[in-house]
Amino acid sequence: MKIFISHSSQDAVYAESIVKFLINIGVKREQILCSSVDGCGIRLGANIPETIRKEFLENDIYAIMLLSENYYASAICLNEMGAAWIAAKEQLAILLPGFKHEQIRGVVDANDIYMKLDANNVTERLLDFHDLIREKFEIKEHLSYRDLHHIIKEFSESISVRPDNISINLSNSRPLCIGEDDSVGCTHAIGQISEKSVTYIVDYAK
Repeated sequence: MKIFISHSSQDAVYAESIVKFLINIGVKREQILCSSVDGCGIRLGANIPETIRKEFLENDIYAIMLLSENYYASAICLNEMGAAWIAAKEQLAILLPGFKHEQIRGVVDANDIYMKLDANNVTERLLDFHDLIREKFEIKEHLSYRDLHHIIKEFSESISVRPDNISINLSNSRPLCIGEDDSVGCTHAIGQISEKSVTYIVDYAK
């Protein structure tokens, strides 16, 4: 059995993160088909639709569809969705950040939606996903809880949607933001944001 990651090329960063997660939990690189990741079954310069068609004919395929607006805007992705619905041994869909259930169209059933990457329960779903894939592919190598926690944390950070900057208006606050005009408050742009907090230094003396 092979895993086929059906995705838009514009969502390659998510496909790459999924592939890395799969490899980290024990799936072999040669068991993965992903056009956005080198060494995953599709050679550089190869005819991608023909390569995928051949793989569907020669192997049992576990299709994972990464649904987004980019996905539905791509004729190739919609063809892959149809092929997966007809020929894949099993399939599931993952909703990428910002894409909602009500935006789902085509042959994908609501029951095929395995997880939404920006949902509050994504960590629990990733744990279930880990169990599912290891069972399907009969992966026997032991993976400690600590290692699994690290893999999930790394994956979550890689797909997190973070703005390039955050504006915080302090016009109703007494303190003056350093470097800004007195009394009118300020707006600061932050380039680096930690996972759980944003830290500001405010000058209370002025």
